[in-house]
Amino acid sequence: RAAHARVRAIKASLPRPAGDYDLQHPAAAVATRIDVPLIRALLLGAGCVDAGVAAGRPCAFLRRLGWGAPLVGTVSMPGVFATTPSAKTQRKIAAPPTPPSREQRFAAVTARCLAAPQESRRVVWDQLVSEAADREVTGPLTRAQVSAELGTEDWAPCLRFALEQSSKVRGIDDLRPENITAHVATPNTCEGVESVALTAALLKALAPGRPTTTAVLDHAKAYKNIIVERAHRRHAVVAAAAPGASEACFFVANVLPFGAEAACAGYCEVAEGVKALARRYLALPVLSYVDDNAIPGYADDMPAALDDCAELFALLGLRYGKFRHGPTVDLLGVRLCVRNAALVVVTVTEARAASLREAIAEILKGGTLSPKAAKALVGQLSFVQGQMTGATGRAHLHPLRAHSLTAQASHTLGSRLRAALEWFARVLRHATFPKTVRACHMLQPARPFVVWTDASKDGLGFVWSWAGARRYAWAESVFHGAAAPAAFPSDKRHGGPTIQLLEMEAAVLALALMAADGPLGDAYRAARAAGASGVLLLIDSDTAQGVFIKGWAEGPWYCALAEAFWALAVRHALDPWLERVGTDQNPADDPSRPGELRFGDHCPRLDALGCRPCGRLPNVLRAACPGLPWGAPGP
Repeated sequence: RAAHARVRAIKASLPRPAGDYDLQHPAAAVATRIDVPLIRALLLGAGCVDAGVAAGRPCAFLRRLGWGAPLVGTVSMPGVFATTPSAKTQRKIAAPPTPPSREQRFAAVTARCLAAPQESRRVVWDQLVSEAADREVTGPLTRAQVSAELGTEDWAPCLRFALEQSSKVRGIDDLRPENITAHVATPNTCEGVESVALTAALLKALAPGRPTTTAVLDHAKAYKNIIVERAHRRHAVVAAAAPGASEACFFVANVLPFGAEAACAGYCEVAEGVKALARRYLALPVLSYVDDNAIPGYADDMPAALDDCAELFALLGLRYGKFRHGPTVDLLGVRLCVRNAALVVVTVTEARAASLREAIAEILKGGTLSPKAAKALVGQLSFVQGQMTGATGRAHLHPLRAHSLTAQASHTLGSRLRAALEWFARVLRHATFPKTVRACHMLQPARPFVVWTDASKDGLGFVWSWAGARRYAWAESVFHGAAAPAAFPSDKRHGGPTIQLLEMEAAVLALALMAADGPLGDAYRAARAAGASGVLLLIDSDTAQGVFIKGWAEGPWYCALAEAFWALAVRHALDPWLERVGTDQNPADDPSRPGELRFGDHCPRLDALGCRPCGRLPNVLRAACPGLPWGAPGP
């Protein structure tokens, strides 16, 4: 209450300088709904901007609100992982977007508008007319009127298509033919759903007996609250034809259009400023996943917290729609479920999973997939894969991605492509590999269960350590001997399997043995019972580490080992963290060469300790990748 009283007092005392808004903009009424002077004063009081802003120095965030967001160029997006655009990308950004041929483009777009079914024309036309009434677009206009509105003839139209969603039909403007996307760079990424999951898990760990919940605040018509910079309106002109009309008309965007890559980045910067204010003045852990604001908290505090947020956002001039909260919530196709053990399970929503299952079933039934359809499917399945533990599933995305980049005449599904689609269908049906986010490790010093692995032509070496005690072991590779599988990658100089394949085999076998009965598994379970914070797996190969992290590589055997690694990690909740260790610092280097032992510790073979890895590993990989040339099953 005191915070709101303070904000209201600041709001009442502030002047309204005209320079905060582009009052000549056709959608100036949209921009002035947001109280830019109040936001500036609050950001300054919160220490989020420096004193130069108060003296009139430009601020990108505030300029977005009052003067509009760009559609081309470098658009900053608040996030954790920052990157620098390459020199090639910077050159593309610097060059103005130019359609292949303006006159050809006009002819093609207007012809497609008029050829569209009458019902599709009606839906798009009604959307645009409604948006024009709200000043979100200007139109309908003729070609000459658009040139007069923009002050230039240097523009070309795009098409809009209607996308049916669960509760609405959304208009998407297809800006790709105008080369707009090629001239946009976002140096960093938006905040991910993991931030929300980790905060929710952390609150649960801090008070295990207190019920937790997560609230979601949906910013109503999020992109439509931010105007487009006047000079960039020419990049978003939509052609549409009324039902029954014989000519197309045009609508010029005034606010951020759905379909522009820069729109997401521009909006996320605005969301970052709003979160900063809510955190500072309400002391709430407000997070965001694009236009959904999430507030993890305790159930008994949440109703008051939601009222506080609603009042603050209303004072700022921001329109928020649905407020919902519970132990399980959905954010933009992702479901978060808070469990009792300071654990949040992340999956895709059932609606999104069902839609993808139907699409994959149709493809498998028809037996064909065009590269264009594969490209769209890769985007959707990449989102699904992002909600899985580690790199699970990336090996199955690889054949789909490769197919989307080919221009082959035949669209028939090959064996690898069919296997990849069947794998995703199974995962979507059973939610096999959910992402799990734990916070309890943050509340105590890191004490992982440490495992070193190494491989040589003589065998595989393992060392594990907990509470200062180390154990050593050695095992034969399944790729050696008469029972070895066929057609694996071989070393061209020395024969036998490549060292990278053996290094990956050792890491997969380490996880298999941690999940099984035996000395390594017993030691791991004892360590977890004593408070071990996950598994630190140290491997002696940059290549193996890279393949596990990426989840795939060229060649089915490497993909099979990566897939088996993550399948074991998920199935047995092993929570591994991979790091590279040099040969000189790797204690598993000696056990991998049993004829060259240089230490006095006992180094038994694993099978002498009751484990039978030579039979176990092939069967683990058989289950993950049955299409590989395994030969006879192991014992």
